[in-house]
Amino acid sequence: MAILRKNILRKKCLQKRTRATNKQYKQARKEADKICKVKKKQWLNNKIEQVEEAHKHNDTRKFFKDIRAFQNDRSPPIFACKDENGTLKTDKQGIMDRWKQYFADLMESDRGIDNQVQEEEEEACTIENDIEIEPPSYKEVSDIINKLKRNKAP
Repeated sequence: MAILRKNILRKKCLQKRTRATNKQYKQARKEADKICKVKKKQWLNNKIEQVEEAHKHNDTRKFFKDIRAFQNDRSPPIFACKDENGTLKTDKQGIMDRWKQYFADLMESDRGIDNQVQEEEEEACTIENDIEIEPPSYKEVSDIINKLKRNKAP
């Protein structure tokens, strides 16, 4: 209600620029800001109480979920990168070309590693060729999955 009153007085102040309308608007804005601060403080206290309740009842999942709501880890996107010489690129096409080149170089280095690993695996396979391991059955896999704990990382 106070915010609605403040908005109406703001429009009135913009239409009719007098000291009286400006004073009314400033007073309404102060009241609205004060109410918003109180409401925000109440909301924060309620959230803190919820976190404490979850902690008291050993509800760790809810506890950490509520705590994560307080964290503000969002960082703005970066619209620049350095090329191989170390100079900063800020144009979109230059950044895209640099990422393309970076991943191409990465894939080339991975191919060399993959070839080396594949050769080592072939050598290991020729040595252990006598032992044959059967793949797990559907029942074995489903039994193992059912034994896993719920809501836990694997």
